[in-house]
Amino acid sequence: ALEGLEQIESVSAKLVQYADPRAPDSTEVDINRAVEAVLGLMSYRLDHHAVRISLMEGLPPVSGNRLQLQEALMNIVINALDAVGSDGSITVETGSPQPGRVIVAVSNTGSAITEAEKEQLFDPFFTTKGPGVGTGLGLSITLGIVEAHSGTMKVQSNEDLTTFTIDLPMVRLETGNGGQGGRSGRDGQSTGST
Repeated sequence: ALEGLEQIESVSAKLVQYADPRAPDSTEVDINRAVEAVLGLMSYRLDHHAVRISLMEGLPPVSGNRLQLQEALMNIVINALDAVGSDGSITVETGSPQPGRVIVAVSNTGSAITEAEKEQLFDPFFTTKGPGVGTGLGLSITLGIVEAHSGTMKVQSNEDLTTFTIDLPMVRLETGNGGQGGRSGRDGQSTGST
């Protein structure tokens, strides 16, 4: 009975967060450190799989709530672990494919996500997992968190690989040009372009 009450409390808390996913207490967040924290917390499960980690050095920070961003990342890693199977692999990468943006991509081998599933993937309570496994709220909460941080999220899937990508804006810093704003020189450095 106590376990059932704890599950109800957990679902209730997730519903409240889903309904109001604002990013309170925004600070500069080092996305690589957020990824490392999540992978550290999940090491007990990740140790049983082939995991490749590729974190781009020198990424400028994003603005947001570190704990919410870590929760979003954890939800995606948990889904990858659930989908990968015993002999599959997981890849976690960060980068900056375009100026002013930071991405985190989590990929896993294993079963593909069908087109029909993609259409419902971010709907509350939708799950492809069996009874008693998860609540079907993880991806909808994750999308809410990402959007509250002015980001986007996409999924790509084929029979060999599924990838969830979170795309977030880098922190914009004042340049001291009379309050007109502008981008920090750090933004351009991280893209590798000249």
